[in-house]
Amino acid sequence: MPDVLLYLAPVISICLFGAVVVFLRARAATIRITGFDYLWFSNLQRKGSVKLRRLAIPQKLERLTVLWYTILEKFVRKVKIEALRVQVWADRVLERIKEDRNSNTPSSSLPSSNG
Repeated sequence: MPDVLLYLAPVISICLFGAVVVFLRARAATIRITGFDYLWFSNLQRKGSVKLRRLAIPQKLERLTVLWYTILEKFVRKVKIEALRVQVWADRVLERIKEDRNSNTPSSSLPSSNG
């Protein structure tokens, strides 16, 4: 039985959403808006726009992007420093391998090219 409900859950939710839409639409059709409502809404909209301007979202976003770029720049610099450290370490290891190879192979054991 629970498996059937899992398959029917999307259908049930869509039907409930449709019923709510029909109910609210019927409710909205009976509402009459007066002139006072228009004035109240325009005052609310004006106050809201003033508050939105006070938030200064573009300036905050600009500061946020500057902060993001500085953090990214610091991260990339640290990665570059670590990469250089790895490169120096790899060069040292290669030099040691080359020195070990040169010190371990005597010159008499090298094959002659005279054939």
